[in-house]
Amino acid sequence: MISTEPSSAELSAHHAVRHAAADSWLRLALVVLALIAASDLLASPGSWFDLFAEPGVYWVAPSLVLIALLSLRHAPSPQRGAERAFWLDLQLALGLWLAAVTWKAFFSTDAVLALRVGDVLYSFQYVFLMRAIERRPQREEPWRLWRYERRLITPSASLLVFGLAAYFILLPSFLTDTGLGALPSFLLYTVLDAYIAGRFLFVAQATRTLRWRVLLGALSIAFLGVFCVDLIEVLAFSQILEVPDGLRWLKLTPFVLLTAVGALRRAPFPPPTKPAMRTLTSAVGLTPPVVTLLWALVFPVAHILVYRLDLIEPALRSTREILVLVATTLLGGLAVAQQRLLERRARKQERQRRDIESALRSSEEDLRLILERRHAEDMLRAERQKFRRLFDAGSAAQVLHRPEAETEEGSEGERIEVVNRRFEELAGRDRDQLQGARLDTIVARIEETSGPLASRGVELPPATTDSIDRPMRLTVLRPASRPPSAPPPESSIGEALDAVELGVFELSARGELVRWNRAAQGLVELAPEDLRGTPLEALRELLPSVVSTRQIDGLDELPRMLLARAAGSSARRPESSG
Repeated sequence: MISTEPSSAELSAHHAVRHAAADSWLRLALVVLALIAASDLLASPGSWFDLFAEPGVYWVAPSLVLIALLSLRHAPSPQRGAERAFWLDLQLALGLWLAAVTWKAFFSTDAVLALRVGDVLYSFQYVFLMRAIERRPQREEPWRLWRYERRLITPSASLLVFGLAAYFILLPSFLTDTGLGALPSFLLYTVLDAYIAGRFLFVAQATRTLRWRVLLGALSIAFLGVFCVDLIEVLAFSQILEVPDGLRWLKLTPFVLLTAVGALRRAPFPPPTKPAMRTLTSAVGLTPPVVTLLWALVFPVAHILVYRLDLIEPALRSTREILVLVATTLLGGLAVAQQRLLERRARKQERQRRDIESALRSSEEDLRLILERRHAEDMLRAERQKFRRLFDAGSAAQVLHRPEAETEEGSEGERIEVVNRRFEELAGRDRDQLQGARLDTIVARIEETSGPLASRGVELPPATTDSIDRPMRLTVLRPASRPPSAPPPESSIGEALDAVELGVFELSARGELVRWNRAAQGLVELAPEDLRGTPLEALRELLPSVVSTRQIDGLDELPRMLLARAAGSSARRPESSG
């Protein structure tokens, strides 16, 4: 079953329309329009409705334009620059419109002068209207026109408007002696009104945002009404159509529609949503060069229509065709120039983008090098701290000092930089007191109290010691070794080995048995003369399987030995080597 309930967008649009209907400026415009309609329909000589009758209708027209201008202006200032410029151009167009109708109603006594001044003011009004359309305030940020692109609109719009003014008004004024009536002016207005109404309608259809779709649609309807009014004037001056006296107030309805646009501007609308992928193409719209080419087509189309419908005299047809050709060529050339300027601007921006990317890559590389250097410094600092901990925890006296260097004043000696705790204990001072002292002086004092010292030094690279100019030297100090004492007699060694309950086999450097004790003799079944000189592997085979062995390699002065023990012995069990 298809649901007939209105969507949220329709409900929001209806809510905005209801809010606009309650606007005070719109109600005031409707009241003024109702009085003018009553004056057309009910006026009679001597009645108060005659105050609004002809020519009073021209007295009231400025008031309606002023109400529409105030309605557009009475709104919060928009934040975005494109939207602010759009409403400003629209207000300037209405201000020129107000100046034109005010001049006609109050300050002009010459009809021809009033018509020519109106032509000038209306021409500038159409330029501002075209600028407002091409501002594209409904666009989101990614698709908004550049400021550079918006500047390309004014010259092409001015060329279109004043080219059409020359086509309809200036050429007949300078090339003919007959006076011009109001028909050429209304032909100019009709052509421009048709374009502006169609352009607003096209932009409104290509708009995704509900608020701007309603506003641009209302502006399209308003200028469609202006087009209808000017077209009726053209038909009336051409004696094709006669407007009844009771319907003259209809020419003021577009001002009420513009007042309604101001009311809709103040109406609440739902916030815009993110664009869907299918709306991206419609959000882009036409570029300035394409718009300029579109304006170039207005000249031949208008020329064909006015001569096909016999709306103007055919006397200046060839001259006008030259003007059409020149204006179309100028607008086409301007469109090509705009396209070249945009391409050059795009290439410049592409170069800037590449430069920025290159700078970012360079900055990224510099940042990577900085981070790697910082990481290396952290690792080096950790290694230095580890070195200092090991240096300070050493059992021997250690000192870091600079190697002896020759100066002009002589040798400055080896100066102490850092010492460990053991060196502090030997020297009887803390490291702060020892720093900078001569190493040979401190060592001499230590030897006076602790005896002779043996030293051994090694050069350290600068990265280990924070040295910049030259490397440091690490010196280790130990007490000088005493001469070895006389070896004990063989008899005492044999007695000591016999006192051990474990079987002890002493081996020579070549791995042959040279001595054993009484417990070892009891583990093998060979005579002592057969046992001496037995290799280690053969000795292992001579031992019973219940005997566990342990081999001890010689350390310092100790010989190489093999310990053996039988199972069930009360002696401590040696660990097996195999």
